[in-house]
Amino acid sequence: MELYLLMEESVLLPTFEDIRGMRQGPTKVIRMEHQQIKNLQTSMSNTVTRMDQDQILEIGETLLIQMQQHNMKEEGILYSMVD
Repeated sequence: MELYLLMEESVLLPTFEDIRGMRQGPTKVIRMEHQQIKNLQTSMSNTVTRMDQDQILEIGETLLIQMQQHNMKEEGILYSMVD
């Protein structure tokens, strides 16, 4: 996941922004959501270390929903603009 986010943020998004001349809008939202995903992953890691099963499930569910919504935006908006 870290590699995916890194590649998207260091290759895809800057290239798209340079070509389109667009620095706000979809790419700003994608970066913001990437940070939210990274924060959830950190929380999950800390929670797994504490072995708090209820919290693991709660964070896991939040991460799943966040990823689903994020992927819909990428696939439905960003990737079609990139194409």
